[in-house]
Amino acid sequence: MVRYDYIRSMTPDWDFNEFVSMLPKEGNLLEIGSFLGRSAICWAETFESHNKDWNIHTVDMFRGIEVKKTLDDEMDWYMKNFVISEEEHLEEFKKNIDGWDNITWEKELAAARIIMLLVFVLLIIFLFPIEQKYLY
Repeated sequence: MVRYDYIRSMTPDWDFNEFVSMLPKEGNLLEIGSFLGRSAICWAETFESHNKDWNIHTVDMFRGIEVKKTLDDEMDWYMKNFVISEEEHLEEFKKNIDGWDNITWEKELAAARIIMLLVFVLLIIFLFPIEQKYLY
């Protein structure tokens, strides 16, 4: 199994210990946008260290990343570290999660879009709750 700290990621390291300690003994986690699997493996390692039995299902389009010139030279420099072809993207992800039986994945453009839309709707509902008088 690959440790997550050896996997390229666009975000800093995570510490899920406090969050996982508050979760029940078993459950399911949905991760949207897995890139190369670093956060999924971090979740898996943290669940394992807390003796919790959680399944992690990831959804990503696995389309690779190509850098297009922008007006921000720093962003262009940063993003060049993540250039990967579509074929390499999925293969590297699968190699990284190998050995983690509780991590499953799905390459699905339609599912990813639907889930992102659902998350957006839930975010809007959370940010702008419907007044109770409109629910009757």
